[in-house]
Amino acid sequence: MTAEVKACLLLRKSNNGHALHVFPDLAGRTAATHSTNFSRLMDRAEVSKEITLPTGEKAKRSFHSLRHTFISWMTNQPIQPEVRKALAGHSSSKTA
Repeated sequence: MTAEVKACLLLRKSNNGHALHVFPDLAGRTAATHSTNFSRLMDRAEVSKEITLPTGEKAKRSFHSLRHTFISWMTNQPIQPEVRKALAGHSSSKTA
């Protein structure tokens, strides 16, 4: 992430000082809505919802797993907790 992008994300504040969502169209929707939309998108793209990991274990693809993978990737990069929190839509930096 460039310094310009980071600065832009950190400056995104509403009139009451709260951070604005990076994807405002998703704000206010429930996790179930995201999961349902993601599942429908996978169905239309004919992407299997179950995969076999290199260990032979079966795993499911879901919006929840995608979101947590994204958060894990951010955690493993030099990205400030405030930026991770904003991108993930978490209200606490402990969860991002």
